[in-house]
Amino acid sequence: MRSRGIRPPRFPIFALVALTACGEFERKNTDNTIARGEVKKEEFATDTGDLGSANGSVFDEKTGQVRVPVGAKAPAVPAVACAKTRTNRELVARVFQDVVNRSPTAEELAEVDKPSFRYEDWVESFVSSPKMEDGYTKFVTNLLRIDGITPTDPDEPADVQLAGDLKQEPVVLVLKNKDKPWPWFWRTKTFYCNERTAPLYGLTRLNTPSFVECTLPDERAGLLGLVSTLRAASTENNPQAFYRENNNYGRAKNFIYWMKGMKLQANTAGPKGNDNVTPMASCVPTTDMRVKKNEDGTPGLVFGTASVPLSGSACSGCHSKYNAPLSIAFRRFDPNGVLLDFPAIDRLNNEDTGGFSKELLKEILTEQNSCWAVDPDAPPQPFVGLVGLAEIAARNPSFGQALGVQIPELLSNTTPDANMTASISKSYLEGGQTLKAAFKGLFLSESYRCEVKK
Repeated sequence: MRSRGIRPPRFPIFALVALTACGEFERKNTDNTIARGEVKKEEFATDTGDLGSANGSVFDEKTGQVRVPVGAKAPAVPAVACAKTRTNRELVARVFQDVVNRSPTAEELAEVDKPSFRYEDWVESFVSSPKMEDGYTKFVTNLLRIDGITPTDPDEPADVQLAGDLKQEPVVLVLKNKDKPWPWFWRTKTFYCNERTAPLYGLTRLNTPSFVECTLPDERAGLLGLVSTLRAASTENNPQAFYRENNNYGRAKNFIYWMKGMKLQANTAGPKGNDNVTPMASCVPTTDMRVKKNEDGTPGLVFGTASVPLSGSACSGCHSKYNAPLSIAFRRFDPNGVLLDFPAIDRLNNEDTGGFSKELLKEILTEQNSCWAVDPDAPPQPFVGLVGLAEIAARNPSFGQALGVQIPELLSNTTPDANMTASISKSYLEGGQTLKAAFKGLFLSESYRCEVKK
């Protein structure tokens, strides 16, 4: 049967507004699992322009050509008032430290002092060299916070080995496809697995410890669908799942940073605000009105995707626009990134359910449809589950700007200025939307070359 919207209860701490939920998944009565939804082209906003393919990708798998996403534009790069520019030796040494975490050898510096040396030519050669693989590894590891993956049982060698494999999983994907445009990584069905990681995806067990090319199951796509990415966002101190109080908001927060380079700040203990509540889009489902009860039976922590935005204007500023619609994409995955189904809900203990009925949790899990837009001024684009959100991610017009923040922070431990961010974004968009082009934009920026600014 089709899941029904639950009429929001009324709590004395704030007035609730009735909202309209959009589509839900159908349940399969035969095996008590959730039917898979397919993202249809017509379900997306119609202002995406001519992307040249039915799935809306900016990357054409057949020709290898990449299109500039609708709404993306190479920025003008502001100048830097530089009082002292780094020497060629200092620049080369800085690039080596940022990429391979070491100083250049005497042999590697031999060319720098020659009259014919041009830093721009050297950068072009360096970003095409095998040394850049260290930079990609460093960047991807830091971006996805892969080092946060820990063994379930540190005393069990198999768990330790599995955690190590998962730390390699997204790095292997990037290194084996390093010349592909960055949007490709967010919707691809290709990934790399081995005999230890394949079972996590429900795939036939392999007979090799090495990573080989595999295909992601229907419920997963791109970097978002990797067990490693989902698990890295679910730390030991704050495991992520829709049935927990965090309600996958940590995973949604990471997604915002990956798409926009913007970090949402938690405000759980701060003022709720007295201004008008920011409304959610009508296509965001509202069944999840959970509010945890205190011991005396009074309303306590508000953590439902639809109830948090109604608790105050400060809360709704982030939750209506970001946390509520985006966290829904991650509902089908448990704290370890494994797929959730109804039997998994039945196995939850009372502590995990938070005092809510398992029937309500199943009702919430059934809701997989939501909507979101990278540009807050643009109409939200409907999506179904993580795969649908991955399609939106692949058309993200803000990747250049996001990388302009992320690469300096995560590769160079530098807070970027406007020049550095714009230089990276411009190089990325004009250089085929690859990580290579974005890295080149960092190394060639005036800000990177400047030692002392006025």
